[in-house]
Amino acid sequence: MSILLLRCPQKPFDSSLQEWNSDQLMFEWAFSDGMWQKGLIENVPFADEIIALMPSIDVRLIELKVPAVNDKKLKTILSSLLEEEILGSISQNEIQLLPQLPHQSQSLRTVAVIDANWFKWLYEQLSNLIFSTIKLIPEFFAIPLNQSNPESYFTDHLNTRTYISRLDVLKVVVWMQPKEASLSSLPFLRTNNIKPQQLTDQILLNGASQLDIDLKYINLLPERFYQIRKKGQKQLKNWGTKELWETPIKWAFICLCVLIFSKLGYLGYLSWMNYSWQQQLTASAQQTLGSKTKEALKLLALTACQTDRKNGQLCSAEFLPMLNHLDGILEILPPDSLIGISYSPEGLVFELNSNVDNKLLIANPALRNHMIQRITPTQFILRPFAGLGVETK
Repeated sequence: MSILLLRCPQKPFDSSLQEWNSDQLMFEWAFSDGMWQKGLIENVPFADEIIALMPSIDVRLIELKVPAVNDKKLKTILSSLLEEEILGSISQNEIQLLPQLPHQSQSLRTVAVIDANWFKWLYEQLSNLIFSTIKLIPEFFAIPLNQSNPESYFTDHLNTRTYISRLDVLKVVVWMQPKEASLSSLPFLRTNNIKPQQLTDQILLNGASQLDIDLKYINLLPERFYQIRKKGQKQLKNWGTKELWETPIKWAFICLCVLIFSKLGYLGYLSWMNYSWQQQLTASAQQTLGSKTKEALKLLALTACQTDRKNGQLCSAEFLPMLNHLDGILEILPPDSLIGISYSPEGLVFELNSNVDNKLLIANPALRNHMIQRITPTQFILRPFAGLGVETK
């Protein structure tokens, strides 16, 4: 299963909502091979699972003391519980209630607070991706946790530098300041004697693929995100689902039926054409040879054009003249002397009774002119002749 790590852009501080769709807001992504790429959201490739990382500075975690009510009721009163924690209007922020962690007290819950307009723009961008599953988590959850010896990391964005120090599973310190500013303004670094190191893409890749078990079920994407996906019908269904294959199989069956019936119709047409041609040959032979032998006519009707057709050749145009000439030859023979006759590209092959006097044929001028050749004592072949295809060597 392919897992794609996607780094979302940082919220611009010096631009308006209308400018957020500009090409400057680039996403970064990489598979497990660690080859990072950068581009617009439409350039992000398909993946079975996508782990999207929101920049640490754009997410604030707040631990609240909450009453003993269920999550549905708790979500309705979060705004009033956060009034003293958030500067400005609550309506300008998106509030996400995180799952209850095993080590947390029953009276404490953690919420994620995000700028509402930026969050809306971000999950609308993510709704254009093609995936099987997706989740959005804060970037600092992918940072290794070392409670006994906390570490600090920094990331650069334009002229600013963001410092991140993860002290506990849900306790994170994030601070942004100009790049050239002194570290003395960061008391949590000075107190814990922490030396910041750069947060590399490889650290994020390793951390996101090995999330703490307590964080595996955290997903900041709201229900509205999945409603957008469902409305647009863009989400890729699992390869094993019936709904995914139902339409392709239906059209494949229709195409197969069309192909089979077309093939049967074409074979029927060829059979009809072959039958018509045999009937024409039989009629021509009856008109020319009369009632000399019925068996010869049947054999002629069956074999006249089949040999040529099997060899990919057209029927010879000399058939009727050759048949007339054979009729003249048979006039000098006794009735019922002809046993069988067949047609081939080399000419007309006919067989006579063994008691027929060969002298009658030897005396025939056609044989002396080599227009008739003996194959066996009783079989002869009549070659094309007289300007209609006299055989040449």
